Amino acid sequence: MKKSMNLSSLISFKNFISLIIFLLLSLDLDSLRASFLLEDTPVIISKSNSEFTRHGEKYFMINWYEGSSQKGENFAKTYWPPYAPQLELAYDEFEVKDPYNRVSQLYNDKVATGIVFYLKPHNYVHNKNAERIINDFPLEFFLRTYDIYDSEIIPLNVFPVHFQKYIDNDRVHWYFNDDVQKDNWNYANTKQAYDVLQEKSDKLKLSACIVGDYVKRYPYLINFVDILTPQIYPLHKKSDIYTDLEEFMPEFYRLSEFHFNAVVGKKYILDYNREHYSEKKYGVTLQAYHKNIKLGSTTARYPTYKEHRFMFYDSIVCGAKGINIYCHYRINKTSYQNLKRIIWEFRKSDFQKAILEGYHYPDLIDNDVLKINDDKNDHFGKLLWDVDYTAYDYKNTIFLIISNTSKNEISFPLKVNVNNTLDLFEVYLDGEYQLINQKIGNTKNEKIIELQPFEIKLIKILRKT
Repeated sequence: MKKSMNLSSLISFKNFISLIIFLLLSLDLDSLRASFLLEDTPVIISKSNSEFTRHGEKYFMINWYEGSSQKGENFAKTYWPPYAPQLELAYDEFEVKDPYNRVSQLYNDKVATGIVFYLKPHNYVHNKNAERIINDFPLEFFLRTYDIYDSEIIPLNVFPVHFQKYIDNDRVHWYFNDDVQKDNWNYANTKQAYDVLQEKSDKLKLSACIVGDYVKRYPYLINFVDILTPQIYPLHKKSDIYTDLEEFMPEFYRLSEFHFNAVVGKKYILDYNREHYSEKKYGVTLQAYHKNIKLGSTTARYPTYKEHRFMFYDSIVCGAKGINIYCHYRINKTSYQNLKRIIWEFRKSDFQKAILEGYHYPDLIDNDVLKINDDKNDHFGKLLWDVDYTAYDYKNTIFLIISNTSKNEISFPLKVNVNNTLDLFEVYLDGEYQLINQKIGNTKNEKIIELQPFEIKLIKILRKT
């Protein structure tokens, strides 16, 4: 038995080392530098009927994080000095800190398909508050299934009595994992928590963990989730070298790292699905919070509108079929309004429908024109193609998202691999909520596309009928 265990450990260790070596060797491969060189990721199929979902149909997941504490309990945690109590109140014109009101705002503004609920699984008050919100709003809900004590995740060892009522509720799913901060989130504890959930119900499970963590330290985590949504938060910096981060933190700081990590996540999902004949889904968790209240905090500021827009659409370029927005009481009014506009633009322009229902068109653009000027000095220290894109053919129109993933201004000729002459339209918002479809040329004559650093362009290519 001892020999067998040692052999098993050796094999497991060898597999882990092989994974790390593979990832290190693959950093310079084109497939990790450009999403369009990879196949598409699978869409999410709904198991429920709710505001934005129909059972058995495709949907684009947009979840917002929320806590279940009433009357701003988290604001009173003064031992979290960067957060409370100085933060602006969340969302539009709020004068109370009740999460029920925030969820009501999200629902009325139609910016959420679901809520990721932070709660203590065995806490009566937390679950009672969550139950009220779940009953009142026809959204998807992902309930946190672990506790945290002293930054240590405590996995389930028994199914919470408060979750029994949701076993047959197809709008309620399990939020299986978050930041892995200590090594007790090992394979044995992870499998134990998974088995506890599976024994009671076959629910959709969701994980949100940093790319580096699940690839390098916890490669087994993907075995236990249906949707993997890595956190990629670029606006982090130790602030002890600055006196005013609002002034010194440059726009687009570390967004090259964002893109690189998102491509790594996509490739990881695709490789796993291919190897295991699986259909794991891929999303990205976006930063919409800020904790630079005083010197020493690790996040410098809220993302700007352009940064929000880049991260949202670049996630989609990199294969994300869903977005988690990490915020709850830490978001400010400006960030909320920015994200609200971006989500409205995404849906109103039909890009969401094209991504869900259209035919993926990975070889639309002549790839040679996209190798413009590899930036060897980006913050992450990795080579990236300056331009990445994704395209979908839907209802006689090609929907094209182009992403400048570099800090350079870029111009390139848009050479489209189509036989007939097609009209080109750029889609953008003019003002708050006015969608513009501006004709910019056709595919017969070369169209020069100009991109500012980390700019996103939405382009429709209309077939003539």
